[in-house]
Amino acid sequence: NQYRISMIRFQRRLRRVGAMYVVCFLVIMVLLMKGSTTLRAENTIATESKMKTLLPLSSSSIKPFDETCQTDIPRIIHQSYISIETLPDRWKMVPAAWKKTHPDFEYRFWSDEDNRELIRTKYPWFLPVYDGYPNPISRADAARYFVIYTYGGIYADMDIIPLRSLVAPLLCHVSGNDQRELLVMQTPNLGFTNAFFAAKSNSTVLHALIHELPNYQRPLLGYFFSHFAVLFSAGPTRF
Repeated sequence: NQYRISMIRFQRRLRRVGAMYVVCFLVIMVLLMKGSTTLRAENTIATESKMKTLLPLSSSSIKPFDETCQTDIPRIIHQSYISIETLPDRWKMVPAAWKKTHPDFEYRFWSDEDNRELIRTKYPWFLPVYDGYPNPISRADAARYFVIYTYGGIYADMDIIPLRSLVAPLLCHVSGNDQRELLVMQTPNLGFTNAFFAAKSNSTVLHALIHELPNYQRPLLGYFFSHFAVLFSAGPTRF
């Protein structure tokens, strides 16, 4: 009996270890597939005191904005949080930083309530999926795609602050002269993420993305680890 009990315990441990290896293998495969995407990042970030800051380009590449620089991306900066009143102290100066470096841009702050209202009024087909996300951060991730698809412009997480205007070095790469319509940020650990991106309104890329979101509302790995439910549902690896 004691031998039989020991064997049962051993088999249970073996199954747990096997399941862990399978999950790890699946995660690695997903990340590798994400890394092979054909999208191209247009800027990089650096982490300073737990805040991501857009790196300034070299002096040789900096040029002042003028009317010859055309871009299809609207001059709107979008940021989002629970509410403007609940912004942590470390982020309260971020909206002002964007307004200062982009004085000719419109700044729009989106609260959780604003995000849901956008979905409810303009994309009611997505509202059951939106409300069905098990994590609030997944709703925030999904909403940003709909915001940029609807209005165009720049989306930036609250922990990203600009050092200078992005018009000439970045936004002017998206114009009617070619088929480029989206700028996505690349990070060294996750590849392309949704922490910073810019696009023209009605982007075909974002159109395809938002219509794929219902298929990923509850990813398989999310049933094992809640972190993966966020990671693989609406972001930050959705690109």
